[in-house]
Amino acid sequence: YTSGGTIIGASAAVMGVLFGIAVYRPTLQVSLIFIGPVKLIYVALVLLVLDLIGIRQGVNSGGHIAHLGGAFYGYLYAKQLAQGRDWSLAFGTWVEGLLGLLQRRRGPKLKVAKGAGRRRPPRDDVDYNARKQEEQAQIDAILDKIGKSGYESLSKEEKDLLFRASHER
Repeated sequence: YTSGGTIIGASAAVMGVLFGIAVYRPTLQVSLIFIGPVKLIYVALVLLVLDLIGIRQGVNSGGHIAHLGGAFYGYLYAKQLAQGRDWSLAFGTWVEGLLGLLQRRRGPKLKVAKGAGRRRPPRDDVDYNARKQEEQAQIDAILDKIGKSGYESLSKEEKDLLFRASHER
């Protein structure tokens, strides 16, 4: 493909990220080939000066102005973040609200309760308490058996009862 066209993209956003990081962490260094370690803020400032020169020359002024806008936004974002105000949280809330409007409206999600129809509710508190005491006595007997003879000595029914009791609320 040889049309001679140029590639354009998210360079203003990249400039914003570059300035945001450089302002938020001014001592951060990057290693440049043939130059060595350089503070990121200096790289950002050199690119800013090149964009100012580019605007003056009149070649792709719109792109260079966009770079300045990105740099300005990155600078503001980093300063606000340093003061404890994170603008991205408001943006995230806005996006979630927009997505909520775009999603199809659905009815309430139904929750399946396992074994809901198997048990009959107790007739009154006395029956309930008596049943719970009986279950607890069975569990205590099983635990005593484990203490004396080990878990492997339990029957399948005893293991099942212990398992069910451990998963009740």
